[in-house]
Amino acid sequence: MKKKGSLVVFSVILILLFLTACQRQPSPEAEDGSRNVYYGTEGLDMEFENDLPPSKIYDESSLNILLNLRNKGTHDLSGANCRLYLSGYDQNIIRGIDRDKECGQLEPKSTFNPEGGYATQEFNSDIVSLPDYMDSIDQTFLLTSCYEYETAASPVVCIDPRLYEITPTERVCDVRDVSLGGGQGAPVAVTNVGVTMAGKNRVAFKIKVSNVGGGTPFYYGQSIFNCPTNLLPEDYNIIAYDVDMSGASRIKCSPTMGGGQQVKLNNGQGTIYCTFNIAGDSAYTTPLRITLYYNYMDSISEDVEIIKTPE
Repeated sequence: MKKKGSLVVFSVILILLFLTACQRQPSPEAEDGSRNVYYGTEGLDMEFENDLPPSKIYDESSLNILLNLRNKGTHDLSGANCRLYLSGYDQNIIRGIDRDKECGQLEPKSTFNPEGGYATQEFNSDIVSLPDYMDSIDQTFLLTSCYEYETAASPVVCIDPRLYEITPTERVCDVRDVSLGGGQGAPVAVTNVGVTMAGKNRVAFKIKVSNVGGGTPFYYGQSIFNCPTNLLPEDYNIIAYDVDMSGASRIKCSPTMGGGQQVKLNNGQGTIYCTFNIAGDSAYTTPLRITLYYNYMDSISEDVEIIKTPE
C-alpha cells in the first residue's frame, strides 16, 4: 500500500514538472506579458472574400471581386507605398475593370492593435461577354501586391575587448553567435548574427538575411508603380541595409552595389559583413541595430468559369 502511494506522488511530481517545462517554452510575448509585435514573417496579407469572385458566372452579368487586406507586419502601409494590380484575364471578354489601385490605409501592428490594420478593395466589371463561338471559358484572376517595407532587428550581442587575454577576471557575458528565430514582423528577416572579436578594439559581425515571406523582394530604389510589369531582372532580390551600434564607430560594411549598402539574395539568402571599432576594457552586452529596406511583391489567384448565357 505504501509503495502504491509513493508511485502516485511520483506521478504527480512528473506531471507538474512537465507542465512547468511547457510554460517555459519561447513565445512571441514581451517580458511584461504583452504581445511582441516585432515577431512574425509576414507583411501584407491578402485573401479573396468567399465567392467574390464566384467560381462560375454567366456572361452578360456583372463580375465583383472583393479583396481583404491586413498589414501583419511592423511597417506602415498607406497611400502610394502599397499598390494592387489585377491581371491574368482576357480584357476582351471582361472589360472595364480598374486594374491598378492603392491598398488603402493599413497601419502596422502594435501593442494596441496586435492584428494590424485592415482594409478592403474592390474590382468590378459590368461588361462580361463571350464570343458567339464559345460556350464557356476559364479565366484566372491574378492579384499582385507591390509595397515598400522595412525590417528592424536589434539582437543583443556580447562585446569583450579582452577576450584573448588570459586573466582571472570574471566576465558578464560570453562572445557567441546570436540566432534569431520567428522573424521581426516582416517578410525579410535577420536570422543569425555571427560575432568575432578581431583584436582588442575591433569586432566583426556576419549577419545572415533571409526572405521568409511567400513573395519576392525587389530594389528599394525602384518605383512600385513599375511593379509587376516593368521591373528589370537586376531589380529582384536586392536588399538595402544599415547597421549601427551604440558607442562604436563603423569601419566598413559589405557588400555594396551601385555605391550603396545593398546585398543581393541568392536562393532567398544573403550575408552582410560589418566591422566596428569599439571602446572599453571589459565585456558588456549591447544591441546591434540592423535595418533592412526593400520593396516586396506577392500574389494570389482565383479561377472563374464564364458560361454563355442561354438564349
